[in-house]
Amino acid sequence: MLLGYSIYFDRPSVPIHKGLDISGGVRAILQAEPKPGQTVDPNTIIKVISNRVDAFGVAEPVIQYRGNNQFTVELPNVKNGQEIIDQLQATAQLDFRYFKDVQSTRNQFARYKYTEASDRPGQDTSLFTDTSTNRSFRDQFQILQDFQKNILDNAQKRPGATETSVTSPLSDVVHVNEALYLTADQVTQLNALQQELADYNQLISDSPQVMNGGDIQSNASAGIDGTTGPIVDLKTTADGVDKLGKFSREHVNESMAIILDGRVLEAPNVKEPMENGTCEISGGFATLKDAQNLANLLNAGALPMPLSVIYTYSVDGTLGPAAVNKSLLAGGIGLALVLAFMALYYLLPGLLADCALIIYTLFTLAVFKGALNWLGIPPVTLTLPGIAGFILSVGMAVDANILIFERLKEELRNGKSLKAAIDAGFSRAFPAIRDSNLCTLITSFILFTMGTAEVKGFALTLGIGVIISLFTAVTVTRTLLYLLVAAGAGKNLNLFGLKRQWEPKFNAVKNRKWFYGLSLLIIIPGMIAFFLGGLKQGIEFTGGTECAVNFDHSIQRKDIINAFNTSGNSGLKDSLIVLAKGKGDGTIAFITVKSKASGAYLQIERAIDAGFPDNQHDFESHQTVGPQISKELKWDALQAVLTASALIVLYLAFAFSIGGFVAGLRFGASAIVALFHDVLVLIGLFSIMGFVLNWQIDSLFVTAVLTVVGFSVHDTIVIFDRLRENLRHKKKAESFDDLANRSIQQSFARSINTSATVIMTLVALLVFGEPSTKLLDWALLIGIVSGTYSSIFNATPILVDWELWLTHRAAEQGTHYQIGTPEPLAAVAKSSGGSSAPTKVALDADSTPSSAPLNGSGPTHGKLKKRSGSSRRF
Repeated sequence: MLLGYSIYFDRPSVPIHKGLDISGGVRAILQAEPKPGQTVDPNTIIKVISNRVDAFGVAEPVIQYRGNNQFTVELPNVKNGQEIIDQLQATAQLDFRYFKDVQSTRNQFARYKYTEASDRPGQDTSLFTDTSTNRSFRDQFQILQDFQKNILDNAQKRPGATETSVTSPLSDVVHVNEALYLTADQVTQLNALQQELADYNQLISDSPQVMNGGDIQSNASAGIDGTTGPIVDLKTTADGVDKLGKFSREHVNESMAIILDGRVLEAPNVKEPMENGTCEISGGFATLKDAQNLANLLNAGALPMPLSVIYTYSVDGTLGPAAVNKSLLAGGIGLALVLAFMALYYLLPGLLADCALIIYTLFTLAVFKGALNWLGIPPVTLTLPGIAGFILSVGMAVDANILIFERLKEELRNGKSLKAAIDAGFSRAFPAIRDSNLCTLITSFILFTMGTAEVKGFALTLGIGVIISLFTAVTVTRTLLYLLVAAGAGKNLNLFGLKRQWEPKFNAVKNRKWFYGLSLLIIIPGMIAFFLGGLKQGIEFTGGTECAVNFDHSIQRKDIINAFNTSGNSGLKDSLIVLAKGKGDGTIAFITVKSKASGAYLQIERAIDAGFPDNQHDFESHQTVGPQISKELKWDALQAVLTASALIVLYLAFAFSIGGFVAGLRFGASAIVALFHDVLVLIGLFSIMGFVLNWQIDSLFVTAVLTVVGFSVHDTIVIFDRLRENLRHKKKAESFDDLANRSIQQSFARSINTSATVIMTLVALLVFGEPSTKLLDWALLIGIVSGTYSSIFNATPILVDWELWLTHRAAEQGTHYQIGTPEPLAAVAKSSGGSSAPTKVALDADSTPSSAPLNGSGPTHGKLKKRSGSSRRF
């Protein structure tokens, strides 16, 4: 209140875009049905589907080619999902034909008589009578409707039904993948439909085409005519104007049919020449909306082939808030643990990192909401895997700060002033920050371009998090540290936690064979379990039988799970259960079990009947559904791992090419070997847990594997960065083994602390998060622990063994090899007595000969002493 006036600030709320699993909606798997010799063009079909979905105003749809001629369509937050799916199936093949053999004003004694019957608006029936045979038939659309309703929908195996096959001409336009069991009456109906379709096909083949949908412009519009009701106005292209004008001039008072996907919309007489290229479709529309739907279909373009629904279900939007709240609670707890750890371990710098982390979180949420719209970057559609990716990125966001602070502490211990230590710390930490985060971004990019919709959401949030964390660490943290200098905080170095340091007492390189053995103790049993079938595939991989159950009252997933557990039927244990809102306070449950046997749905019915005696329920439908994850997508996942690995190797080859590109490749290859170690550990442990706890993998497991790829290399690069630095400034009389171990020990605190912050967030997700992402969280936790272990105890020791092998090989060949170089450098001069000695030696960055310091014999001032045998020479 100010001077009697109230002032209100309008703060518009910008909502976060929510994905299907949060806001609810419809997901469908559509199968393209090409004719023999026809090729599926995914890009064309996706474009047509996108145009049709856009016409309904659906925000953030996901349309993706799955391989095997299948397409995934996700429509978040829609109420008319089935209507949209029906529209997507329509091929929208528009056909204009000259009905030369149909009776008209000009040709009253033609072979076929055409009539329209209508029980109610929008339900017109096109009826043709062949006066030569006195047989009547309808159009293809109506014949197929009867075939679906009277034959396909009631063709399961049952008493009195025999197996019957569908032949031509019906088999030419419908795809029946399962055996049909029909009664005698149904067989009679089937034969009648076959005859009808044969008569209709004869009519069409005798009717020349005037033009097709390709001659129509993409600007059809719907409207209302005072006489005929809803109409659709069409305009033809330049070619269409010529075709329609020529035909109408020559065939006044004759019949021209307008046919859409085998349905005769109308077959009017041509009253006068149509020279302006416009025509109108009227009749057959119950409402203006029906006319608008047709206009939308025509404008979106025709599908080159039909699409059949393989799998479709609705997701209840009421499930979203609970899942989001659990994930946000877990994220809040994880963030609090990370903030507490940083403050307690790093003291004053840790508090600054906490400020930077909070700023990072706010920046990331702003980007999610669309803060970068002005750059053309749309808001992020947040899904449950996306939330998990964001929370994981919070744990990884402190990585750069930890690396900077560990470097800062080293410089302060060496006696530098606070400002000089900050400058040196940032300068020396930045290469590792840059290289490790770029490799994570490479992985995120591969995930986004090659993954499923869930994987894309995870990759996008993780990638955004990495980019923003780079910004906050390099700018925000640095600025806050300089403010400490200005405030005189450098006078009390006890506030910087100089005495808090992990001090490993072991020699990772010297004892590397023991660590290799420990890795094999985990990998070998895991691989045995894998080849014995322990890596159990979920329903997304296998498919199964789906049953739709309509409950009169509200239920929850746990109620159905309890009913299945009580039934004692092991085949129901791993069911996929999706709930949707039914009529009133009712619920529709879509239950999928792995079995594709004909009696699988009966097992569901028995368990539901026994588990819900007081809740009235109806079993609406059941069907066999194919796998959501095809063999092509499994191959895509493998390709993603291989592609990410190849790109990471190439990047590291450039980043660590201190001895040339080939030498850099050895760094990259060693990192990839450690990476595959982590993948094998993850797959092996999940295989073992498949036997022990019946863990199953789904699309999110693929997400976890690819994320582990990024994190494993992320951690390894920091140690390699220290090794790279130490190679340039190595101590005299220090062997490569000792230099590598010293690099590991110097990076040990950073590796442990970074992993600890990520593990904190993952444990919070496991304990407090959404159950649907628990296996993802477990997979990430296993991968992070394995990645930390392999970075310390495998990657660098593998590089050491590689370099030692090259050294021994060079010695056996009588040449000289310098650590970190692509090839043996020194030529060998043969003396008359046959002995050999190198004639030159390359120097390191500090001008110290590489041979002397690494054998412990002291400096040689650029000259190489003669050696015999195969002694180690670097």
